[in-house]
Amino acid sequence: MAKQNVVYVLGAGFSAPLEIPVMSRFMERAREMYEGEPDRFGHFKVVFDKIRSLRAASEYVDFDRFNVEDVLSVIEMEHLTNGSALPGEIRRFISDTIEASTPGVGDATHHGSGPSQQWFIDPWRPYAAFVFGLAGLAFRRHDASPSVWHRVPIESRVQYDVITLNYDMVIETVLNRVGERTGTKGATQGLVRLHKLHGSVHDGTIIPPTWNKRLDGPIAAAWKRAAECLAAAHEIRFLGYSFPRTDVNVRFLLASALQRNDRLSLIHVLCLDPDKTVERRYRESLPFRRLWFRGENVVKLLAVNQQFARFDRVDSDVRADYDVLERSHSHVMG
Repeated sequence: MAKQNVVYVLGAGFSAPLEIPVMSRFMERAREMYEGEPDRFGHFKVVFDKIRSLRAASEYVDFDRFNVEDVLSVIEMEHLTNGSALPGEIRRFISDTIEASTPGVGDATHHGSGPSQQWFIDPWRPYAAFVFGLAGLAFRRHDASPSVWHRVPIESRVQYDVITLNYDMVIETVLNRVGERTGTKGATQGLVRLHKLHGSVHDGTIIPPTWNKRLDGPIAAAWKRAAECLAAAHEIRFLGYSFPRTDVNVRFLLASALQRNDRLSLIHVLCLDPDKTVERRYRESLPFRRLWFRGENVVKLLAVNQQFARFDRVDSDVRADYDVLERSHSHVMG
């Protein structure tokens, strides 16, 4: 049987349960860091100085000088019109805020039923179970040493791709941990087909959240791969992505890719939506008759999947049927 192609699109709400700040709280979190450790985060000064200088401009133009997207967009426009490059401090401001906010995986002391419990502390455990599902990872204890785990070959009827609008390293962190604990460090990153449209904190290829998102080099390659997997998708699942109107490039990416897709059967959205504006944006932007929206936190899906993910431990060498993500998704989305 041919595999079903499922594409996850991750927004900031996916990582928010780890206390990695969403855009609306980004400046608040960065200021806490700057005021708490001024020596360590002294390079944040360029951003907060700009916020103070924008006070006068706010009398003439309607923008939010406490919103990271608005502030960085003004800074970028200023440098563009002056013929200068965007300061490196801006990318450091973004990456340092995210990296300092990301919790460590820790050394778990709870001896749970499988690696997602034993190798990770909360709040990482639900993410570990989710990434295990994406990567098709299952494990078996070593017969002679119960504390040692080996990966077990698995079979799934689904091929997953992950498109993320986030800069963080949540998925990579889980895969790195698996590599460390199974003696396969460096060989686990390719287990998830991950396409990072805005770059990543680990290599500095960050596209700041401004009006001028230049897509070139490795970023352009990520967008190309994302378009290819969307064009081949049977199902698209948005998690924690509010589809902001400023993300026009994402809208155009979807239009470009889906015009070539003759197999798409479902679009599912799981995202907080207290005032119903997110669902309205989706339905206006994606008028697909089989779009199902649920206005809830991704925590619900992660928790259900963690509960179902008993298959991260198997007790023999048989190939495990590992479609736990599909069962979890059906349980939450109906």
